[in-house]
Amino acid sequence: MIEGPYVPQPSSEKLKTDVANFMARADEIVQHPLSTADPTFKLLFSFDPETTLLTSINIDLDAIDKSSWVYLAVLMRPIVFNEKDPISFAKLTVAIGAEHDHLRDILKQGRVEFLQWQKHMYIGQQLMGPVSEEHRGLEAGTVVKLDIGEVGMVPDGVDLDQMVPDYTLAKIYLNGMLWHSDTEKAAEFQAASAHGQAFYAKCAEIRTITAIRYVRDLRQFIINTRELGFDF
Repeated sequence: MIEGPYVPQPSSEKLKTDVANFMARADEIVQHPLSTADPTFKLLFSFDPETTLLTSINIDLDAIDKSSWVYLAVLMRPIVFNEKDPISFAKLTVAIGAEHDHLRDILKQGRVEFLQWQKHMYIGQQLMGPVSEEHRGLEAGTVVKLDIGEVGMVPDGVDLDQMVPDYTLAKIYLNGMLWHSDTEKAAEFQAASAHGQAFYAKCAEIRTITAIRYVRDLRQFIINTRELGFDF
């Protein structure tokens, strides 16, 4: 990160305040019981025992208790979900790099990885057309794309243009039903079925839990740089 002797320049009071605000939240986030959790869901397939034809597909959202992950989401809102906030991941890392150019390159790499997380689809939704007579046991509705690979990787044959990513669905829930009452987003949520509404909430849960690693990494980076003499 830094080679040879280096005496860091003093940080501005604004940067010190913003970093302290971030760290207060980050300390609580990494100590939360969900900080080491993985969001999960299950697909349930049913077959006709005589014909072996697939008759139904259901998804068990395996939702985490809302009272637990919602508190984490609120703590992370200005860091992860509100990109205009001074302690958002992007703005805070840019501010640190602007005052301490020796840290700029490694902070830039962190922003690239965070952007990849934002664009990555963990689970997607696609509206389907009428069910054919051959598959009359299947209900029309949604199909999900499930991905357990690394962020930034998409399986072959997946047409992302036809799917609404979980990040978009999560923002509908967060901005329409949690910390804002965006009328347009609230209307979209309210128009969904009970299962559809649960799906929106699941996407918000997934985004909250998977974002923890970026908060943890930036927190550890700040701890490490403080040990090197940086004063923010």
